[in-house]
Amino acid sequence: MKMDQTPVLYGGRRNAAEMEVLLGQMERSPLTQKAFAASHGTSVAVLHYWKRRLRRTERPHFVEVEPVAMPTGGSIRIELPGKITVHLDGPLPVEALVQLSRALL
Repeated sequence: MKMDQTPVLYGGRRNAAEMEVLLGQMERSPLTQKAFAASHGTSVAVLHYWKRRLRRTERPHFVEVEPVAMPTGGSIRIELPGKITVHLDGPLPVEALVQLSRALL
């Protein structure tokens, strides 16, 4: 068994840390979700349950930033969890950026 593989626990329970590792493996796996779940002794429903549960308990890490005026022709790219990207082109008023950051919280 490779170091990063979670052992198959048929009928056993896994804790949040184990499921987080398992979900990471699923994201990188070439298998379908159904095949991956079956090969790890669980179901797609259980994997989706843990994915939702772990997403709710994630605490975003914020860094305080000082807003400044954006130069003409600049752009901003914001990458969020879940492969969501917000891309803004052109000069934007600082207040618009503040409103956007509040909406994303």
